[in-house]
Amino acid sequence: MTIAELLNAKEGENAEFKKAKNAIEFDTLVKYACAVSNHGGGRVMFGITEKRPRKVVDSQAFEQPERTRKGLIGKLHVRVDFELLQQESKRVLVFVIAGRPIGLPIQADGIAWWRDGDSLVPMPEKVRRRIYEEGPQISAQVRYLPALQFSNVSFFGYHPFPLIARTTQSALRPSTLTELFCRA
Repeated sequence: MTIAELLNAKEGENAEFKKAKNAIEFDTLVKYACAVSNHGGGRVMFGITEKRPRKVVDSQAFEQPERTRKGLIGKLHVRVDFELLQQESKRVLVFVIAGRPIGLPIQADGIAWWRDGDSLVPMPEKVRRRIYEEGPQISAQVRYLPALQFSNVSFFGYHPFPLIARTTQSALRPSTLTELFCRA
């Protein structure tokens, strides 16, 4: 993305602008990145003013962006990339944050952060429940799986159930997926 595109971008759930001429706390970045991920992913940008008309102001925040990127990944467990841009020798740092997985809100230090207008707030319980409900639903369809031997199950040569598939003790070895999931 170019600086011109960033200057015209709308700030909101998927884009956060921070002037951050000198520095900003890493924990603050973690909270904003968490909120962006919970809203489907987007960008957190440093070195551009928040109010329109936006201007490039130069940011010295996070002078080691690769280290910061790795720190974000370690805290949030989502994909994070970054772009370093320059305009008239003014530095703009953009972190590109992936969206959260289906059915799982992203948390930072035990709190799922969320944008509510211009504010950063803990995710409302109603939203959190709706996200958890997105996950795959196990239903009665499981009862109708064909008899599938564990020894025949592999994904690209990888056996997802190595202990169950290879054990010789019959008490620990259900022979089909139906038996595993649908014991009466």
